[in-house]
Amino acid sequence: MTLNASSDLPSVSIVIATLGREQVLVDTLTLLLGLRYAAEEILVVDQSPSHDLETTTALQGWHQQGRIRWIRREKPSIPAAMNDGLRQARSEVVLFVDDDVRPRGELVRAHAEVHAEGFRAAVNGQVLQPGESDFDGPPTTRLAGIERDLDFRFNSTRAVDDVASLIGCNLSVRRADALGVGGFDERFVGAAYRFETEFCRRLLRAGLRTRFDPRPSINH
Repeated sequence: MTLNASSDLPSVSIVIATLGREQVLVDTLTLLLGLRYAAEEILVVDQSPSHDLETTTALQGWHQQGRIRWIRREKPSIPAAMNDGLRQARSEVVLFVDDDVRPRGELVRAHAEVHAEGFRAAVNGQVLQPGESDFDGPPTTRLAGIERDLDFRFNSTRAVDDVASLIGCNLSVRRADALGVGGFDERFVGAAYRFETEFCRRLLRAGLRTRFDPRPSINH
């Protein structure tokens, strides 16, 4: 049984920007669709020229059933695809996840709860990369200035406010605030290295708050 957003929690749209993924994308969507606390909607912003038959069948089926919104883009760009999802999302909070993740626990509800506890323009959840486990230590470093948080420990189990660096595979934003600072900078090309951090710095310069919280957690 899935649960929709309760009145005391903000609604959440999930956006997945994808390119060239097949079964791993289907697996990720299956897990997200199976969460007990459901997202308001899942937008798949697909930049793949084509898919194999199994993936196409799965995406078409979910789209026709209204379980996902399958949005096609011709020119690949990570920031542009995320901006497409941001603009088209209907919820107050937009959760960006990569196309190859596994949620740990009730990911959507955890993001909604963090946003409900205090006003933050962006919330980064915990990310466990391959081979990593929970890090029971502070995520911040002693770096300062322009280098602040560039080696942030996203596998930390300790929450911290006003972080200066983000990672886009488990990132939720207040839609109005993200659009208010111009969204993600589409001048970042290719792998778009550190485009999330640049976005984060614009939020902070605008006087908005950010947070790292380990409760919304994924394996990446």
